[in-house]
This record gives sequence, structure tokens and C-alpha cells, in this order.
Amino acid sequence: MFFRIKGTLGLDIGSSYIKAVQLKDVRGGYELELFDMIPLAPEIIVDGSIIDSFRLVDTLKELLRKSRIKVKDTVIGIAGHSSVIIKRISLPEMSEEELSESIKFEAEQYVPFSIEDVNLDFQILGPKEEPGQMDVILVAVKK
Repeated sequence: MFFRIKGTLGLDIGSSYIKAVQLKDVRGGYELELFDMIPLAPEIIVDGSIIDSFRLVDTLKELLRKSRIKVKDTVIGIAGHSSVIIKRISLPEMSEEELSESIKFEAEQYVPFSIEDVNLDFQILGPKEEPGQMDVILVAVKK
């Protein structure tokens, strides 16, 4: 069975590297448990803008896989402009297919741009402790 360690993952997505730190909760603060980084191909982020989001996600997945990160909570920093919005939202529990169909409607509540001017993606984080609810990371990147 898979288990999660209580702690926090910090990600810094820069133009050249993705850096990850795993922090463990200790009395009065945090303790660094892990640091790792992986280079980004130069064409993935250009002039502070994400050009190839699919390769960015693949690179991030590779970093998480090789680092064996086992925490639930994540804090992300992205270099660039305010054209990237990342929001953790709580929604009624639904399938990924249902969420795919309704994500534009949900995003309109959180994105200060026209939905037609952004690329949207999401990741279901899992069920919440509250029955019938789930946490989702919503990502909107201005085109």
C-alpha cells in the first residue's frame, strides 16, 4: 500500500531547471529532507513563458519519480509573468471525464482573463476529508 509522509513539497519552476525540496514538519518549523533538480530543455520556457507545457509536465513527472517524493501538500513557484495562474480548488466529487467537461465553467470563477485567451489544465489531487468533495489543481496559462 502507498503512504504519504506528512510534510510539504516545494517546487521552483525556472527557465532552466525545476528544483524540488521535500520538507518535513518538525516542532516549530520544517526540516529539509530532500533536494533535487532536473534541467529543462531551453525550448520549454522561453522569455519567461511556458512554450511546451507537455514537455514541462513530463520533466516534472520525471523529477518526482526519480526523487521518490512522498508528500501530499505542494507549494509551487514559477518564473515568468503573471500570465500563469495556479489555484487549488475544492469541487464536488466527480470523474475526470466529468471534470474535463466542466473545467471551463469552474475556471471562469478563478481566472481574471477571458477563458478563450488561456490554456487550461487540471490535476485531481484526491478526495477531501469532507464526503463528496475533492481537491483539484487548476492551471491557466495565457495564450
